[in-house]
Amino acid sequence: MSKKNGTEPILELVNTYKSYQMGETQVNALKNISLQIKKGDFISIVGPSGSGKSTLMHIIGLLDQPSSGQVFLKGRETQSLDEKALSRARNHSIGFIFQQFNLLPKTSARENVELPMLYAGLSQKEREKRATAILEKVALGDRLDHHPNQLSGGQQQRVAIARALVNDPEIILADEPTGNLDSRSGVEIVKLIKKINREGKTIVMVTHDQELAHRANRVITMIDGQINN
Repeated sequence: MSKKNGTEPILELVNTYKSYQMGETQVNALKNISLQIKKGDFISIVGPSGSGKSTLMHIIGLLDQPSSGQVFLKGRETQSLDEKALSRARNHSIGFIFQQFNLLPKTSARENVELPMLYAGLSQKEREKRATAILEKVALGDRLDHHPNQLSGGQQQRVAIARALVNDPEIILADEPTGNLDSRSGVEIVKLIKKINREGKTIVMVTHDQELAHRANRVITMIDGQINN
């Protein structure tokens, strides 16, 4: 685990490789990736399809393990963690925002936001209190009991952002957060993500949108499984 300028990264990849089999072919999705993510960073990951962006995001999000190399979360190597410990680390330290929103369709906005707290074992009273507060923060205080099909795309993504934030994680991972939105809603979501970053959250975002990518403070370009800058 390395330090730079005396600051320990929240998350670090060291000489990380990821390979998998596709039929009889071995695909080398990540090749010798070393990356430090520090508190307050806003990083965008760009590159063509097949460049390794999604694989890198899965490794950063502890959704997959590298074939070799090391991944550290808050100074702790993650390869030694069992699935239960990895799930706990994801729940407490990482919030996820997806292109497809991934909301439960028959569940209210507030109940969708409560889900990470349910897995964390919080009481119903505390879940309702925190979910209401975070939805008010993303300007959905008047939509608490609305189901996803009663919300616009932009509003659904705000619910997803509230869900990502509600356990107060160190890192927010956003996978094409504006990919399913019209341009106006996309601009509003980008403004919200920037605001969250200014308030101290670390953001790592995968996007095909170059204009959106350059709203970040640091752009990482992936080519053929490697960081190209």
